Amino acid sequence: AAFADRLAADTRLAIAPFDTRARIALPLTPIQDPGFRAAVGGALAGLDYKGQWTDIPGAIERSLYELREHGRPGARRAIVLFTDGFVDLGDRERDRRRTDWLTRDLVAEAKHENVMIFGIAFTEAADYQLIQSISTPTGGTHFRLYSPSEISGVFRQVTDRLRQLQAEPTLA
Repeated sequence: AAFADRLAADTRLAIAPFDTRARIALPLTPIQDPGFRAAVGGALAGLDYKGQWTDIPGAIERSLYELREHGRPGARRAIVLFTDGFVDLGDRERDRRRTDWLTRDLVAEAKHENVMIFGIAFTEAADYQLIQSISTPTGGTHFRLYSPSEISGVFRQVTDRLRQLQAEPTLA
């Protein structure tokens, strides 16, 4: 909710948690909607941090779909990926295939659709190269958090960048 409070008034936000699969806990919703804060609270309260696996490619795919199907035409679009920084589905070969799909196809799709990815890894042991490889080509940026106290500062940097981009004219 504090992240959303810093966004421009006409922003829409979605929440897509992921572990073995990605899902939409909060569809793209205008942050000015009267029930927005309650909807965010409900979506966040429903998160289960006990998920054993991390399907980052599934999260990016699901987020791109949500933006494509429900995003406003002409709006600046971004994905903020908050993750432990690993593709981990319990099988090394499957992890490798999904990582290749992410870095090759999904990043290309994000670039084609002008969707920036901001990657935030919250563990020191994260695959930081992976986070860089999906954020940098899309015009986004990447962060590594070393302590929970850094979360608000990183979110502030992301929202500042999004507000800056929103003030710029969109590409036709």
